[in-house]
Amino acid sequence: PPRSTPFPYTTLFRSKKEDWTKAISNYRRAVEANPDIVDDKTPFYLGDELIAFTKEAIRRFRRLERAAPEDVLVKNNLKNAYFLKRKLAGGCG
Repeated sequence: PPRSTPFPYTTLFRSKKEDWTKAISNYRRAVEANPDIVDDKTPFYLGDELIAFTKEAIRRFRRLERAAPEDVLVKNNLKNAYFLKRKLAGGCG
């Protein structure tokens, strides 16, 4: 199994508990450790689950950014969410 295997599962748990900061960080770490989870031609692809999570994370963090435009944590979370979006679209970073 790939090294990143635990990250997606702990991330599902964290996002369900509303810990979006840790969840988005874990997904980024998982993708960096094993890019196959965003490659739809591999058996490790997380597919709809990761796409839905990424869309929701961007929506949530954009809303938070509008409320607190100078919040560094929110900016970092958005950066991680856009990283995932690019990776899912086949981008390189």
